[in-house]
Amino acid sequence: MKIHGIKCKKCSSVIFSRACHDFRTCFCGLTGVDGGQADDYVRVLFDREIGYKNVTIDLNVTLKQLYEDWNNKTDQFGLIVSPRDSRKVILKKVIGLKY
Repeated sequence: MKIHGIKCKKCSSVIFSRACHDFRTCFCGLTGVDGGQADDYVRVLFDREIGYKNVTIDLNVTLKQLYEDWNNKTDQFGLIVSPRDSRKVILKKVIGLKY
């Protein structure tokens, strides 16, 4: 499924909201997204000087799995960190995401 997300231009984290009330921020805290994957409500917070980039991520996941991941606080999905980041937290199920 195609997931809509955003990439922070400062820390290169890619974030996406899994459910309507799932507010996610990048590692540096300058970019945030809320609203899930529905088309009727999306909120993006960002530093105007830094900006952000819209991205599409192809994940082998359903909307139900995204919701359950958020609702059960499993946190398997929602944040992808650049391989250049020293924390090395990378979502393994991402297909074709390039930095």
